[in-house]
This record gives sequence, structure tokens and C-alpha cells, in this order.
Amino acid sequence: HKASLLFSFRCLMRDAPVKLVVILLGFAIIVFGYLYRLFEQDFPTDSNKNFSYMSNTFWLSIITMTTVGYGDFYPRSIFTKIVGVICAFYGVFAVSLFVITLTNYLNMDGAEE
Repeated sequence: HKASLLFSFRCLMRDAPVKLVVILLGFAIIVFGYLYRLFEQDFPTDSNKNFSYMSNTFWLSIITMTTVGYGDFYPRSIFTKIVGVICAFYGVFAVSLFVITLTNYLNMDGAEE
């Protein structure tokens, strides 16, 4: 079999699905949070809604990836809005992987039934 990136991903999903999903979500939160901070830190904001705090950008990444969108933090520049769209699409992918992994983990196999 040809060892491609998709084959490697499927092997990891079969061997350690929970670890892979947690790593994918954690890495995405850090990367998107940093990108939010990078593009938004020059804009003046309220003291509570400052994008120079990494905790605020991580929160925005989590809320965007889960498509909750509370509205307490939102992007202002065009580059940050593009990052937000990419984050939302990645979040749909990552959350669906999480749901699939959780469903497979909780299903009983033939011997358990």
C-alpha cells in the first residue's frame, strides 16, 4: 500500500483516536489564537476585550471552532476575519472528528453485546 498522509492519518485514528483529536484541537487553539493576536493587537479595544492577552484569543479560537459565537470577542480587521473563517471550517472538521471518536469509543462491539 502506498504510504500517504491520509493513510498515516487513518492509522493514527485507528490506534490512538482520542490522543489525535486532543492534539489536533489543542494545536489549532494555539495556532489560531496566535494568529488572532498577531492581526488584532494594534486595534484599540476595551480593557476587558484586549487581544494582547493570549487567554482572550484562545477563548475566541474555541468559541469560533465550536461555532458558538457568543459575540463577546470578534475580529475587526479583514485578515482576522479571514482567520476566523478558516478557524470555523477547521472547527467543523475537528468537532466532527471528536464526535465520531466519542461515538466509536462508546459503541459496544459484538462480544460486549
